[in-house]
Amino acid sequence: MLAADFYAKKALVLEPIPTKDIALAVLGGSAALASILLVFVGFMIMKAEGLPAEASNKIIRRYTLRAKLGLIPLAEQTIVIFSSYGWLFYPTSTCLFHMWSIGFVLGIILFVAYAVYVTFSI
Repeated sequence: MLAADFYAKKALVLEPIPTKDIALAVLGGSAALASILLVFVGFMIMKAEGLPAEASNKIIRRYTLRAKLGLIPLAEQTIVIFSSYGWLFYPTSTCLFHMWSIGFVLGIILFVAYAVYVTFSI
């Protein structure tokens, strides 16, 4: 038996991943992203507070504004966490299903956009 035949037969017997497993993965992934965001926002706030007294208010506001903007994707990830957790108890809820399935993709986009924005604006 050739290796290609072996893998072709294996591909035919693969079962789809249960939606509950995907919801659990989304729950864990969202929690990880939220944790990273929380730490990064904390670093930004510490940077703003650690600036010397001679620093202008404009620079301090710039750091605090960027830290506060990080709360948007953090809040979005928190909504995804709660909706995926709630869906595990109410799997017939289409509203919760759409909140975590679409919200996770939106959260990743917001996370990357925030990271790029902060990286190139400071």
